[in-house]
Amino acid sequence: MAAHNYRRRPLAKPGDRRAPAPRPRGRPSKRGAARRRRTFLTLVVVPALLMMGGIYLNSLAGQFEERVMDLQRQVEQVEMQNRELKVQAAELSRPERVMDGARSMGMRQPGSGSVEVFEGGAVE
Repeated sequence: MAAHNYRRRPLAKPGDRRAPAPRPRGRPSKRGAARRRRTFLTLVVVPALLMMGGIYLNSLAGQFEERVMDLQRQVEQVEMQNRELKVQAAELSRPERVMDGARSMGMRQPGSGSVEVFEGGAVE
């Protein structure tokens, strides 16, 4: 296994009590930058994404509610048409109306001898 070639500060000797060299002000430390990035993500980006997601879901709910209301109106219209058609079918199928229509087309009631009833389904 090869040894890593990391830059390391020389180890302090036991008698050496110097303070570490101050970091230049122009360049922040890598750990500090990563910490600031995480803090920014946590405090700004994540809440912004959550808020935008909430707004999106709210708009979707509004669209679905509008669609449901349209479908309910359509159902009411179809039910009304169904009731009207049932009334119309009942009026058109009245026996008196059917008899009047048959007479106007030249049909007549069968006489007593003109109708024969066969039982068993066979004609002799």
